[in-house]
Amino acid sequence: MKLRYILITLIAVAATVDGLVRLLVEMNHATLRPITLSQDVKDIKTPEVPEVSEVPESSDASEPSEIPETSETSETTDARDSTKVRSDHHVYGTVSRIAVPSSDIRILFLTFNAYTDDYPALFDLLEQRQVKATLFLTGVWVRRNADRARTVGALPALFEIENHGNRNIPLSSRGATVYERHGTSTIEQALHDAAAGAEATEQATGRKPRYIRPYYNYIDNAVVRALGDRQITTIGATILADGGGLFRSEKIKNNILDAPHGSILLFNVDARYPNILAGLQAALDAIEKERLPIRFAHLADYEPYFDYEK
Repeated sequence: MKLRYILITLIAVAATVDGLVRLLVEMNHATLRPITLSQDVKDIKTPEVPEVSEVPESSDASEPSEIPETSETSETTDARDSTKVRSDHHVYGTVSRIAVPSSDIRILFLTFNAYTDDYPALFDLLEQRQVKATLFLTGVWVRRNADRARTVGALPALFEIENHGNRNIPLSSRGATVYERHGTSTIEQALHDAAAGAEATEQATGRKPRYIRPYYNYIDNAVVRALGDRQITTIGATILADGGGLFRSEKIKNNILDAPHGSILLFNVDARYPNILAGLQAALDAIEKERLPIRFAHLADYEPYFDYEK
């Protein structure tokens, strides 16, 4: 009897010891076992770092201060914003390229947005080289640069004078905001800004604008239709040639030389960016030196070929 009791006791003790050993082994394995990620975690990808946009050769590449609703500041922005600028903001009824008939000579349209300050060296270059260009002037610009406005107005063979609005703001029927600049809130407000800009430009230059281009090409369909009812054509751009002033001169040069037949190239009148002038001059030099078959024209010369966005 005693032997049987001793055997039972030994078996119980052995079982207890075996259980403790198994527990210890499991605990040890748990500390060494690798962590298994859930499928949701494994699917997370590290975001790619975007390429840094090209910065201007000018030393003034600092980020501008916040633009209030009625401020009269430059259209150019910092390098971060330049990556968001779209030259192809095409809206039904606008003209962003011209379907010029095929020719051995490539026809291009140089257009310049003048919103606040003068750029004497730029206008001197265009005049000296006898380059045809279209100038979109704001009411702000003609009031600040009355002498320059009279000068360009007196040269119709070179400069086509058009409207960039009165306050250099987006023309919207619902108060759209572009790069922190508030646009008009109704069609009536948009038409008023356009009319005020046209009137100021005509008074300063002696020439009545036929076309309009709003701030950063931003306009909506309702405003385009309302302007069209008043025989005012909204002009966009095929190529934002100077990147808002942020492209290097070599890129600006190539944007001109490589532009397809019938392209509307957009530049800014902004003396803070000498790379604009340098790029334009380099392109003109190349055209003359290499006898490239490129000719610059005014928009009105090819109005029958306007390619309206559909």
